[in-house]
Amino acid sequence: MWRLVFALMLGSNLQSSWAQTAAASPIAPAEIKRQLDSGVRHGLLFELKRGDQHGWLYGTMHVGKPGVLPIDAEVMRAVQQVKAIAVEVDITDSARMQAAVRRYAYYPSGRTLADDLSSDDLRKLDAWLATRGIPRESALALKPWMLGATLVIVEAQRSGLSAELGADGVLIGIARAAQKPVREIETIDEQFDVLAAGSAKEQAADLMELIGSLQSGEELSELTTLAQAWLAADRAGLEAALDRLRSDPRASAQRSVDQVIIGRNRRMAERIDAMLQREPTLAAVGALHLVGDQSVLVELTKRGWTIKPR
Repeated sequence: MWRLVFALMLGSNLQSSWAQTAAASPIAPAEIKRQLDSGVRHGLLFELKRGDQHGWLYGTMHVGKPGVLPIDAEVMRAVQQVKAIAVEVDITDSARMQAAVRRYAYYPSGRTLADDLSSDDLRKLDAWLATRGIPRESALALKPWMLGATLVIVEAQRSGLSAELGADGVLIGIARAAQKPVREIETIDEQFDVLAAGSAKEQAADLMELIGSLQSGEELSELTTLAQAWLAADRAGLEAALDRLRSDPRASAQRSVDQVIIGRNRRMAERIDAMLQREPTLAAVGALHLVGDQSVLVELTKRGWTIKPR
């Protein structure tokens, strides 16, 4: 399940043409109104107060389900109360995202993924690519971490989930429609530095481990479970997902917990704290950053914030 963290962070930033599906159909205005009026909740929303300072923290998921508005009425009310929206990174800045992908995700000229895989592993990868109709040359141009994340997104799209309908991108659109500034909690380079960490040998081993999980259906099953928990605003279910990740004995899973989730929580909390001191803000981060005993919520509590689930 740790690979989902990588893939869901990237979400719609994946630029390989074969990782894209047709654009998600827009939700009709009447259906948007119906969903907002229904009282259905998605994700995790918390109200933050410290003295006369005030803000909101929203736990998102970076992919969504077609036909389901990922922003509920409570989040919309929070948006109306703040002066700014903060997201991990602005995923709608496609030029900057594509430039980062070119810097981090591709092998230099003269090298490919084939140089880092054994002949047996290369045969296994080729067989999987063939089942998904993925061009071999395009796939082998990607470094193992990026190819692995892309393969997970491909499976998500095949199962009916869409990166275009992730809560982050929808929230950015709402903020801009309301003429509210969109701030960034991290930089794209900081995120990619985390995602691209590890030696070529470690990344190659992780990729082959992923191929096995995709073949068994384990990866898609975990993604479906995580999406269902988020869509139902099931905090306990999201806690359980993090617990499964933390209990995974594989070194790759522990690197994911230590670097991709917990390793970013303190920095996120520091920057959200600074933003809230300047102006009322709704900060949106991946929901797994808001569960567990080392979460962003815990870090903000240490800084004197009173936090109330909504």
